[in-house]
Amino acid sequence: MKQSLGRGNTEKGVNQAVLDMLRSTKDLSQPLVILDIPCGEGGFACYLKEHFPNLRVIGVDRYVEPKTGNIEFHKLAAQEFFAQQSSLRTDVITCLSGVVCFDGLETLFASFHRSLRDGGLLILTNDNVMTVRDRLTFLFFGHVRRFRLLYTQHEGNWNLVLPQALWMWLQRSGFRGIRVQYTSIHAKDYLFLPVALVMYAFFLPYLLLKRHPMTIGERLRLFPFATFLSRHYVFVARK
Repeated sequence: MKQSLGRGNTEKGVNQAVLDMLRSTKDLSQPLVILDIPCGEGGFACYLKEHFPNLRVIGVDRYVEPKTGNIEFHKLAAQEFFAQQSSLRTDVITCLSGVVCFDGLETLFASFHRSLRDGGLLILTNDNVMTVRDRLTFLFFGHVRRFRLLYTQHEGNWNLVLPQALWMWLQRSGFRGIRVQYTSIHAKDYLFLPVALVMYAFFLPYLLLKRHPMTIGERLRLFPFATFLSRHYVFVARK
């Protein structure tokens, strides 16, 4: 029996949102090359290979290995993998909840861009730390929910990257057609809806009136009202 698409090491609904994006933009029945980095235990990558057997699916992770062996796996850090596989060209790169684990983002995004074929797709997801709940947690406790107040020497999630920073890195690296989709709202998050409405009423004019070369449409795509409630977001961009 084929495995179902579980949650994996990310927020609820994120893997399904990424799969829907892939299906709407790529013909997964074709022999495409998909790189999933970091792949963790390989849930998403193995699901793709099992349900779309013509794909060549490559998983990379420096800490854990996939539970099944139906994908091509490399137990390497991202920088080591891209250095060793400099001639690799992919059709899609997925980086699901992984940017919080990486340093050297300039090099990483340049490697993403270099490794994609022309027209290739980068799908990158990240925890949203701009929710009402995160803002209140920071106000009272000095940290956002997904990041500890005190780090260990081997902290996994340590690199807090804001959505505007990811937009910047994508632009700097030469990606185009950047889109953002906010996702993963739990039922209890709607308890913060009244506060979100008040906060967005102040935030929206500030966002729109700020002098900046970013267009109004880009600003609204980057910071919709969902920014204040959704726990995660997905960036999609093309080479």
